[in-house]
Amino acid sequence: MNEQGSVCGVICAGGRPVDGDPRYISYGAMIWPALGIQMNIARSEGAKPELTLLYDLLKSGYVAADESFSLVGVSTHENGTRVVSIRSDHEVQ
Repeated sequence: MNEQGSVCGVICAGGRPVDGDPRYISYGAMIWPALGIQMNIARSEGAKPELTLLYDLLKSGYVAADESFSLVGVSTHENGTRVVSIRSDHEVQ
């Protein structure tokens, strides 16, 4: 959780040891990469579905988010692929 009490990641601890290794396995994951999920969405009745990032739905107000959304951005690569990334504090205006 961040300072404002918003969930920003998930940690799973206590996985079973593998191949006799006595250590337990733990995983951590940030939630913001899910904003890069692509789906075919028709934004209005009768409209043709378009490949849309979950990020775009947030930006358009179809999905709600807290103020930490301002840390997330999208960059477009030369091949047209859009990638969601999180900006560091010094990059946020």
